[in-house]
Amino acid sequence: MRVMVLNPRSISHSQAGGAEKYLHEILTRIKEYRFFIISSSDRKRNCYLTMNYQEVQVSRSEFFFPICSAKYAKFIRNFDVIIENISKFPIIWPLLLSKLLSKPFIAIVHHIHGRTLFKELPFPVALILYLYENSFS
Repeated sequence: MRVMVLNPRSISHSQAGGAEKYLHEILTRIKEYRFFIISSSDRKRNCYLTMNYQEVQVSRSEFFFPICSAKYAKFIRNFDVIIENISKFPIIWPLLLSKLLSKPFIAIVHHIHGRTLFKELPFPVALILYLYENSFS
């Protein structure tokens, strides 16, 4: 089975934390599937590769990750499952394409940011994401 994983922050990113480490540890231990991870990193390392795990970094900033990762949308047909590791905000295009192509979609949400969004992001972006998060509760 081939799985496309969208992970805004690579395990090699200087600010990689628990969410990135958790995802990396899980995926590298599942030997029956082949994972293609699309991510971003502020370090020079371009690719992480094992027999079942290939990571391609499409941007140096997770802020530009949704735009830069969209170039891989045309390959979504080649995968059996789509996984999005949501960090701060969902990318949306993987969910929409998975529905359009009837592909299983898994969203991994490690935590809800709540009011901390206003400390980390510009107000308009924080407000949109805050309202988005609260629409599910």
